[in-house]
Amino acid sequence: MKTNGLWVLYTALFIDQLSVGLVIPLLPYYSQLLGAGPSLYGLLETTYGVFQLIGSPFMGRLSDKYGRKLILCISFCGCIFGYLLTAIAPSFFFLFLARIPIGLVKQTISVSYAYVSDATQG
Repeated sequence: MKTNGLWVLYTALFIDQLSVGLVIPLLPYYSQLLGAGPSLYGLLETTYGVFQLIGSPFMGRLSDKYGRKLILCISFCGCIFGYLLTAIAPSFFFLFLARIPIGLVKQTISVSYAYVSDATQG
């Protein structure tokens, strides 16, 4: 089994999931601070899920066409951009807009599955 470079992928995925683990528990409090109630917070998370559903086939096709590493880098950069927008959100509407790019390009898990499948045999 050829596993060259997979430790880099595993480390990057760990950092990616760590960021999710840090942001998601704080979002309800951050939303409340920006004036949103529970129903608006639910809509915020639903928006993220809908855009992730839209972005998944798109990013999958791009990873087939341009390569897994490039799309993983784009995905990580998009997440960084979205999380920075989340951090500086002055209003709940801006927080909504910040969650859209995260939902669209955060396809690290699915592209990583394909990368591992390509890198290993068996």
